[in-house]
Amino acid sequence: MPAPPQVNFALKRKYPNPTVDQAWLDACYEWVIEDSGLTIGTVNAEVIAKIDLQLLQSDLDDSMVAGTGLPQNIDELHDIRIGTGPQGAIMCQINAMTEIGHSAFSLQNVRQTRIDRADLAGLVEAGVEDEEENAPIPKYPRSTLRFVLSDGSISMRAMEYKRLPGLQLGETPMGCKLLLKNVLVRRGIAFLEPEGVTILESSRTEEREEVQDGDFARGLRLRMGLPDVEPEASLAPGPSDLRDAPTAPPPASPVQPPHARAPPVQSQRVARAEIDDSFDDDFTGDDDIFAEIDAIEKKHTSQQTPQIPAKEEKPVNRKGGQEDVIEIDSDDSEVRMVNTERLGTTKKSAILSQYDDDIIEISD
Repeated sequence: MPAPPQVNFALKRKYPNPTVDQAWLDACYEWVIEDSGLTIGTVNAEVIAKIDLQLLQSDLDDSMVAGTGLPQNIDELHDIRIGTGPQGAIMCQINAMTEIGHSAFSLQNVRQTRIDRADLAGLVEAGVEDEEENAPIPKYPRSTLRFVLSDGSISMRAMEYKRLPGLQLGETPMGCKLLLKNVLVRRGIAFLEPEGVTILESSRTEEREEVQDGDFARGLRLRMGLPDVEPEASLAPGPSDLRDAPTAPPPASPVQPPHARAPPVQSQRVARAEIDDSFDDDFTGDDDIFAEIDAIEKKHTSQQTPQIPAKEEKPVNRKGGQEDVIEIDSDDSEVRMVNTERLGTTKKSAILSQYDDDIIEISD
């Protein structure tokens, strides 16, 4: 049954762009009426609120009309603001998110710890005791977030220009909706600030959450230069498991109604956006802001390679049976201190040649 015009007006007033697909909206309205036991044609605040919730928890690929949100040439825009003028704000969903202010190696270490702690929480629920059962699940470090946003048909790259307090890696679900207003786009990248971004509560997309951790892990591997793996190969728990991980079974909650689905229509779905190093290639130019972004990325990318284990100690005996080599470990690094004054010229040369830069000469 067609949704009454009042429903269209209410959604358009709240979310100016993109336009809600009419077939999806009609099916959603019909489901809400049947689920609430109301008569056909009923329109009130409760009905509109339920449709609103279904929209926020839908995939915009399914619920929005293609080409009615972000500019189709978004990758070519520079020094342009979107979500302004008579067109109004634009609703987008987060299709991918990562942290560029910390190295991929450190993020992967945190991810593995979170998985281990989540598994431990599951054992505690099953009655298996462990001395670390009360260990909290760590949060990812927070610096600068990078996103792929979509209006359902067009994807746009974005990053924090100023911190958005409501977003957190590992906690914010994929499909979370953002309302963008007067947002600056430079070289096809949206620079997000709190005053131009409204985070829409209760918004998420279940099917994107199911692959969220696998996609995140794949992005980290690409940043570290490791071989790619298929998303299906990831056995990591979903983000909701990592976020909640209770130490005791939670109280029962009401079963959420299924999302309304529109009758079969021509698909508007686009391939799921991914984050990889190709995003970084656009951070070029003479502008100070792009130079600053590039510096942040290079600084932390250089820290991604694990430290190489220290060389095996090979002490050299000095006259009288005492060792000339003293090992000092600090932050997983090795320093060799050799009293070369007590060694002959040939032996001194051999030692300095063997250990090269690891040698610090000292004298009595």
